[in-house]
Amino acid sequence: MAASELISVFKFGNPPRQLRQCVANHNALYELAHNQTEMLTPELLSELLKRNPELLTRFVWEQTELQSETQRQAQAAANKGQFERTCKQLSLQPNTANFNLVAEQVGAFDVWSVRQSMEKGLRLASATAQQLNKWRLDDEYREQERLRNLDQFELLEETTKNLQAAAARRHQEQHIRELQAAEHRDQFRGNHNLPATWKGFPLTAEWLRSPACKSHHLKELYRLFSESVITDLYNGKIQGRN
Repeated sequence: MAASELISVFKFGNPPRQLRQCVANHNALYELAHNQTEMLTPELLSELLKRNPELLTRFVWEQTELQSETQRQAQAAANKGQFERTCKQLSLQPNTANFNLVAEQVGAFDVWSVRQSMEKGLRLASATAQQLNKWRLDDEYREQERLRNLDQFELLEETTKNLQAAAARRHQEQHIRELQAAEHRDQFRGNHNLPATWKGFPLTAEWLRSPACKSHHLKELYRLFSESVITDLYNGKIQGRN
């Protein structure tokens, strides 16, 4: 049974609740059916939900008239909060137009459902520069407040962690630079396809032997093209490009 047909006829609970026709429910039914050995029917779905009540939260349900105003307000607030978090993570504008599009065409406000719908063609407005800046400032303010509330020992622990993280980042960046330099050197090994000039200097044996070529020049050339290649050029074993 197709997902849209199953949603249109399925009701669950007392009073009966009905699934909403939306992308999120179609995806949830597809995943559930994929794990079953028999076709997913209304009867089988009802049995699965009774045996596994945690599955109820994977679906989007239509609101009923029996819901209290308090419940509706709480659900609306929860939807709004989740929508705003999703917008921040996906850099979308948290405005009414985007909210309505997500509510009508997706039916759920979580990151996964919205991203999947966007990949299938749903067009949503991107966050403005002002909104991105607001999120950044809000994050900085919350972080400052969090640090203010730390006691002396917690602050020391936090500082130590930050220093260790910074050291790890510097080590990783240095490792990346070394890998990039090695890749750059590998381009010239074997064929010695050196450039004709380097930083305005002629990359020739004559220049390497001249007083104009300083020790710091040689160190950088070794790093870029490998010491063996530069040494061969210096000794005339290979020729620079004219």
